[in-house]
Amino acid sequence: MQRKNNYTLFRIGELVPSGTYTKVHSCFERVINFAAEDIVISLCESSICAGPYRLILKGKIPLAKELKVTEKEVVINQEISLPYSQDNIWKIPSIHPHQNAQKTFLLCEKLLNFFIGEEKNNLLSLLFQPPSSQDEFLLQFRNFLIKGINNLFQQKYTLFAQQIKRRGLGSTPAGDDFLTGYIICLSWLIANGRKDLIKQREEIYETALDNDLLVNTFLHQAYYLRPDEEWANFLLALSENDEINLTKYINLIMNSGESSGKDMLSGFVFCLLFNWFWSAEIAKCRSCIFPDVLAALNVLSVNI
Repeated sequence: MQRKNNYTLFRIGELVPSGTYTKVHSCFERVINFAAEDIVISLCESSICAGPYRLILKGKIPLAKELKVTEKEVVINQEISLPYSQDNIWKIPSIHPHQNAQKTFLLCEKLLNFFIGEEKNNLLSLLFQPPSSQDEFLLQFRNFLIKGINNLFQQKYTLFAQQIKRRGLGSTPAGDDFLTGYIICLSWLIANGRKDLIKQREEIYETALDNDLLVNTFLHQAYYLRPDEEWANFLLALSENDEINLTKYINLIMNSGESSGKDMLSGFVFCLLFNWFWSAEIAKCRSCIFPDVLAALNVLSVNI
């Protein structure tokens, strides 16, 4: 084997399984995804954040057709050997429960107000305000979102996911990204004691799964709360009430992919809105907490 020094393995996710992978699932400018049973493992440039199923290279990734992973090295195309040590293994941070529920609640309120009131180019702004353009595809997608949410209000979680999955534009459809973000939020809320949401998460997750391994990998990570680095740091900032880091990682997530980051955050924020701010346990606070947002949700629930 010819050893080449112009590539370096920077990080390898702790859940990347050993094996030889020859089936390329999808190929992008900065990422090559390999099929590995029921998930994908991703060979990425260093501009992509670390993740449990990602291998991060320094520099531009080669055109990989085969990937071999062992406990000590990664071999690309049977010719590029990339040794690594324990120091290169990226481990998922422990997503601990929030330290102060009231402070976290207020921080989530700022997130909601920002995402719905200030940041207009996302699925929530599409949901609460019809697009000014007469883009028929966009209008149809909005209608599916509204139909899905109508089922959500009626606790028909399977129908909620069915209306939204595989809808919208993107290498992973916007609807799938929305559901992924929604499930991340459910998993985070459950980790914070909301065991009443387990049934909802189970039904949405099982329905959202499809025959696309890349989408299924994101959903799997969301369900088991095994996020990539940017999402892990975002959740830690929420739990630790760290507004500076929260803002930092919101911006990083929003700029990931063509629109996937924003679409996932839209799903996360809507889940917060529906399952925390709209829940019975804080009904007494509705009159004083961001009334414009709650009024918009109330109008939506009445008119869909």
